[in-house]
Amino acid sequence: MKKIILIIIAVIVLLAVAITLFYFSYDTITGQAIAEENYSTYTKAVCDETNFCQDNVISCRNGEVESVSPLTGAFIQHDEEWQDPRGKNGSEILCS
Repeated sequence: MKKIILIIIAVIVLLAVAITLFYFSYDTITGQAIAEENYSTYTKAVCDETNFCQDNVISCRNGEVESVSPLTGAFIQHDEEWQDPRGKNGSEILCS
């Protein structure tokens, strides 16, 4: 009986530690832009003419694209009637 109680206490302590770590690191894992002077990074879907959209990590410095890196597994193929709700060229404007 004492072993079961010790195991339950250990699980509760581990859960408390995990929840605390998640709470304090939440801002760094939500995809918020990293703010530096004239530097930003964010994620954005970029779609092509066949309505294939890929999420990318985009880094900008001084309003210019510094790098575009696709996120593995973050893509979708829309049907041919789909219209990008961001409007014409909505996925092409990367740094503004």
